[in-house]
Amino acid sequence: MKNLRLTKIISMLETRKHVTTKEMSELLGVSSRTIRRDIDDLSYMGYPIASIRGRNGGWYLLDEFKSTLKSLTADELSILSIAPPDKVLKDLEIFADKLTLDSKLAKTYKDHSAFKEAQYVYVDSTDWFEEIRNTSYVSTLLQAIKDRMRIEVHYEKGSGDFKEYDLEGLGLVFKSNTWYLIAQTTSNLRRTFKVSRIENVQIKDSKYEYPGDFSIVHYWKAAETSFQSNASRFTAKIEIEEEHINYINKYFKITETEISSYGTATLSLIFDNETSAVRTLTGFMDLINCITPLSLREKIEAGIENLADRK
Repeated sequence: MKNLRLTKIISMLETRKHVTTKEMSELLGVSSRTIRRDIDDLSYMGYPIASIRGRNGGWYLLDEFKSTLKSLTADELSILSIAPPDKVLKDLEIFADKLTLDSKLAKTYKDHSAFKEAQYVYVDSTDWFEEIRNTSYVSTLLQAIKDRMRIEVHYEKGSGDFKEYDLEGLGLVFKSNTWYLIAQTTSNLRRTFKVSRIENVQIKDSKYEYPGDFSIVHYWKAAETSFQSNASRFTAKIEIEEEHINYINKYFKITETEISSYGTATLSLIFDNETSAVRTLTGFMDLINCITPLSLREKIEAGIENLADRK
């Protein structure tokens, strides 16, 4: 796995004066190109890795950083090794560790001109007007997984109904601004749950044995492939003013665009299902002149009427 390889590279750099690309390639069993990509990734994560050119050259870590590395806590090392966005750290309730880590590393970067880019460049991985989702249980779920404690969750299904699940947590995945819980049910089925749909979490007074053969990366990749190949898609067409195309494109997947001579545009949009189309298009009806299929428009209008009746 890549994370393990990156850890081994850091270990080599920490314990040796310098290491060549060829040496790391042979020891780790990967190509020189892969090693160079790994070095680039580690540099992006914040490791101050420099190079010595020439026949006796190689890669090395700044001495000041080596001493700093030894002072880091386990949580700080995990932050440095995976380099997650700030939102992930806040959801996991370890953002304070990130601030402490930044403080420890600051002097290392400050004293070396080769790493002053960090003063002028900041990478923000979030989107503008990013949707806020319920992530209040992320740190609780993570702790339960680490402690091997069974949990009971009150979960909202796609239909809107709620169901109780007794689960053994296996891991958490953060994708497209959404947290997912991977867990095993009482019938030994491994399932994926959206954390934003979890209404309540109860830690049970019983432990479980974590499966030694489970890999969250392998599970997620397989589940992702299966979902993409088997998911049924729902297509809708909307007519809008041409000037709104860029705005709509920020929030929907457009598969086809037809521009008329009257200044309007017909867009083909793709959704996971009709329910998803109803929920997301409702907030954009003020921009939409026409929508097909007709049944979709009827459901959206019915939902708006029901909402108005509640007020």
